[in-house]
Amino acid sequence: MAALIDETYMRTTFKIHKDVVSGRLLPYIAVASRKLQSWVGAANYADSGLAEILKLAEGSLAMSFLTLNLNTNVRPQGLIKVEKVEGEVTIQYLSPAETAQTSAQWFEQAEALVRDLLQLSDLPAPPQTVEETLDCDSGSTFPEWQI
Repeated sequence: MAALIDETYMRTTFKIHKDVVSGRLLPYIAVASRKLQSWVGAANYADSGLAEILKLAEGSLAMSFLTLNLNTNVRPQGLIKVEKVEGEVTIQYLSPAETAQTSAQWFEQAEALVRDLLQLSDLPAPPQTVEETLDCDSGSTFPEWQI
């Protein structure tokens, strides 16, 4: 089933800057759609009476996944935490702990929005530490709580 939200919805609802290219948004919309469908089931996902709440939940899930991607800027020298752009403007990105916390907050919001529709009996809790978020031993692209 197609996602309930699209790039325009994400940009409008979450005020995503026009310089963030589609290629950084669209994969996370697809992942969020699949995750939300697994949470609420096909019948609820297709219910037009639930569309607005499901869109917001799907957008929040996409933001949860997207946060980790948007806060990572790779230059030839490596990952960037602070950089100067055009003149004296300095950009400082979130720390790994702040990124994990922000991502978890988006995830928790999505879950809270659809809590009464959940089809899963025991959702895993979002991580509480940076180490849990950055655990790559599973071989997965996303932390287990986001899959």
